[in-house]
Amino acid sequence: MNRNLQKTAAWLIPSLVLALPVVVSAQNDVESLLGDVRRWLDLLVPILMGIGLIFFIWGLIQYFRAEGSDDDKKAARSNIVYGIIIFAAIVGIWGLVNIVLETLNINPGQVVTPPPVP
Repeated sequence: MNRNLQKTAAWLIPSLVLALPVVVSAQNDVESLLGDVRRWLDLLVPILMGIGLIFFIWGLIQYFRAEGSDDDKKAARSNIVYGIIIFAAIVGIWGLVNIVLETLNINPGQVVTPPPVP
């Protein structure tokens, strides 16, 4: 039971710390909250791209260093594939978001005000 609690705390505490600015800004209006979310996402994309690049480069280094060992080459190939998958997923999601924005004619810098409720 203690081990499960440690595992849960290992991801829950950092998640709560990262979510704290969003919770604090919830006292503001919705537009500023959406702006905060957008800023966080703008920071997250380059970080994920960097992680994918690190996986890819680390896999290449491992592959070249594993001269005769097939197990090491398999591990290196999996890191290379994970790096490529991360790149493909991020670029694909980024492309889908841009397609939706262009289709709905939404300017990311523009604030959309809903019509008043009668």
